[in-house]
Amino acid sequence: MYKYPIVYRGMDAAKVFMEVTIREAKEIEYLYSNKESMIPLTKEQQDVYDSSRHCYICSGSFTKESWKLRNHYHLTGFYRGPAHNSCNLKFKVPTFLPFIFQNLSGYDSRLFIKELGNNDFDINEILENTEKCISFSKKISNKFSIRFLDFCRFMPSSLEKLATNLKSDQFRIIKSFISEDKVSLLMRKGCFPYDYVSSPERLSETCLPPKQEFFNRLNNEELTDDDYQHAVRVWDVFNIRTLGEYSDLYVKTDVLLLSDIFENFRSVCMKAYNLDPVWYYTAPSLSWNSMLKFTKVKIELLMDYDMYLFVEKSIRGGISQCSNRYARANNKYLPNFEPSQPEFFFAIFRCQ
Repeated sequence: MYKYPIVYRGMDAAKVFMEVTIREAKEIEYLYSNKESMIPLTKEQQDVYDSSRHCYICSGSFTKESWKLRNHYHLTGFYRGPAHNSCNLKFKVPTFLPFIFQNLSGYDSRLFIKELGNNDFDINEILENTEKCISFSKKISNKFSIRFLDFCRFMPSSLEKLATNLKSDQFRIIKSFISEDKVSLLMRKGCFPYDYVSSPERLSETCLPPKQEFFNRLNNEELTDDDYQHAVRVWDVFNIRTLGEYSDLYVKTDVLLLSDIFENFRSVCMKAYNLDPVWYYTAPSLSWNSMLKFTKVKIELLMDYDMYLFVEKSIRGGISQCSNRYARANNKYLPNFEPSQPEFFFAIFRCQ
């Protein structure tokens, strides 16, 4: 069950976004705060509970020190399984609501972060450097916060490529909002004339711009004929009247695709590791916990100061370089050499 996506277009979009975000978060906080008592076990559940010898959470054995309890889901009251008393206490309802953005660290956060400072609660940031943040969170009450996570910290690839990796039956979210006869057109990344829409007035135009206006200056790429024909079909099939309506459908599709991709990623992680990515900030932290869980290795705490310094001094970084976003070589020793163009070579150096 999903809430219908909200599409808003206007100069105050960042403000409206934060208002809706905080309203949704407060609704979730209210649901979390109303805990249900456990529904009585059926005879079959009771028999399984009585015969169980291991905690369903950590797989450890029950002992006198770590005794057995019934763990249940506090939002519904449904029984989950037998658990250690300590595991049961740690199995808490979340105190935050995650929001997933694509490229939050790059530019998305700059669009609305100023709107976070509208109350007395602090903003907590995890910074990569002085310009980029890994994640940030904002309290909406004394006990609950909203947490913003970067999708690219888990899956550093374009939405276009990731969408092509999904099978038709994995587009569950987008199919729940788009009719069956039209959804196939939106099960891929759409096309949009980013450079052409240079002012809000452009969004009032009543026809799709010509193909040359879809030229992407960022990647220095033209739109293919197939992609343009796809944009024309979307315009016609969805009875779009203005470029603004096309923009609304484009951003809604992007969000729905992102939701399907990330929910499938969560399902894979839950199935493989029984770990939920939204509790982590990056893929490395998720993989680290996966390693600890599956190997069951106990990492010793470094107590000796000299040993700590030895490890710290042994840390080495990766390649550091300054490079253009795009460059093309013209190497006379390669078969694609163009004699009419200046010679141009690439060289990569790693110095430590």
